[in-house]
Amino acid sequence: IKMKQFFGIFSWLYSYIDMNLFSQVHDISGFILVILILIHLTLNWAWIKSMFLCTFSKNKVCEVEIGK
Repeated sequence: IKMKQFFGIFSWLYSYIDMNLFSQVHDISGFILVILILIHLTLNWAWIKSMFLCTFSKNKVCEVEIGK
């Protein structure tokens, strides 16, 4: 068991699910989450870049052009 301090909270889960299966599902879902975060950041990179540049520019009136 990786986080023994939560054993009391989730003890009902351990009696229903094989821990090897639970560990595999946990690892795979973590990998999928990282992929989804990377896709999200890639699709919104123009906005992230624009907001970063706007935050550190002297001109506080910034425009975000969507679609570029």
